Amino acid sequence: MESIRLLNIEKNENQIKYKYTCDGKISKALRREKEYLIEYGFDITHIPDSILTVPFLANLLPIVWVYDAEIHVDEIDEDFLMCLDDVKRAYSEMYPNIKFKGTVITNKIVSNDLKIPIVFWKDIIRGLSDKKEFLEENKAIKAVLLERQHDYSTVSSSFKSVGLNSGNLVFREALLHNLSLANMSYEDYCQMPERVKGLPIVTTDLIWINENSNFDYLYNRVQQLKDIAFVPMSVGLQAKSFRTDFRLNDSVKRVLAAIQERAVIGVRGEYTAEILNKHGIKNIDVIGCPSLYYGNNPDFKISRTNYPIQKVCVNFRTFYGLLSVKEKHFLTYCANRRYDFVEQTDYMFTPENAADTAYYNYVSKWIDHKKKLFFDVDEWKNYLADFQFSMGLRFHGNVVALWNRLPALFFIIDSRTEELVRYFNLPFLKMQDFDDRKPIEYYYDLADYTVFNSNYKKKFLKYQEFLRKNKILTHSEG
Repeated sequence: MESIRLLNIEKNENQIKYKYTCDGKISKALRREKEYLIEYGFDITHIPDSILTVPFLANLLPIVWVYDAEIHVDEIDEDFLMCLDDVKRAYSEMYPNIKFKGTVITNKIVSNDLKIPIVFWKDIIRGLSDKKEFLEENKAIKAVLLERQHDYSTVSSSFKSVGLNSGNLVFREALLHNLSLANMSYEDYCQMPERVKGLPIVTTDLIWINENSNFDYLYNRVQQLKDIAFVPMSVGLQAKSFRTDFRLNDSVKRVLAAIQERAVIGVRGEYTAEILNKHGIKNIDVIGCPSLYYGNNPDFKISRTNYPIQKVCVNFRTFYGLLSVKEKHFLTYCANRRYDFVEQTDYMFTPENAADTAYYNYVSKWIDHKKKLFFDVDEWKNYLADFQFSMGLRFHGNVVALWNRLPALFFIIDSRTEELVRYFNLPFLKMQDFDDRKPIEYYYDLADYTVFNSNYKKKFLKYQEFLRKNKILTHSEG
């Protein structure tokens, strides 16, 4: 029987040391020393053991549930125990491809006079869900998402993990949220059992293609895995405008030609589809971006609230190069109104961007005070839920607002964003048309979702059909 047994709780001023034993396969998921130390910034010696059991359980219960194990404790707080079924149910909804079982066994239930805040680490579950031993038995997994290994220990390593733009997390989260995927690095994939290595591979490597892009590494993978379908999501070209003479280099054409022999290629818009067709890449479907299908709801709609519009969150492009006049006006407009600002890259706003010391000092002070940065999509989503309106140049920054059913106005400066907003009939404004004399209500009124709402279901069903063509299932289908 898989089991963990808490033997003793040692209290020493601000430290708690838990000693425990474990039996069965679950021992492989835990540290060998079977001791767990927590340190607080205050004296905990007066706190009853029924409360001090909570941190121990909060950290180990996700593992217990995955392994269908028993965890034995001498006593437990009643409020904490009563909420565990709801927490387990929430995990089952978040990760339907995993069966959450297991139970807590206690000798005594204690009613205390204080409520216990509970925090679980969802990454524990997600990490366990991709362990080789579970994937071998888990028949709900229908495809694999290959990505780089993530390291969120520092801001710098976090940006490297998300491809230098936290907006990529929104794209990734939508895939994991909706589809029956196991996500892992290519190196880990090579160690997986044959059942897993026979599944389609979802790739997001081709979302940003310019005329100098080189994807030889991806072509080599495709050639090494000769019988496996690689399914690209939201392939997109990067250009300043819809240039009909956009040139695909040989590396891009070679990898797309190999991929289209085994899978339908999902592209972000009509412009990308047209250019690929000209270069002989014809096995394609226009699907937009999976982030717009996050809710997995064909009847998804955006509605607007009444005036006044007071809580506004804004975003902006990467701070490189000299700002245009209209971009300066936009940032001043937002700074004057003290709007909240969500950043997505580690490029700092610099005097070189502004070419005006007074302007730089004013805008940078606002950014430093109002800037928010997220590497957790749930935190990002919850943060934006308190606003009425979002606007700016970040596609995914505005999409997170849409997840909360908040209207957003998309500002565009290149083809990559424009073909997405045109495909989804999202309201947009070209940056060159921004007028800092207009009130915020003017821009809120531009965020009209009537056409989006009318056409969304068609786009959603088309995306579902694309997934079926590539034998990729949603959680509900799997």
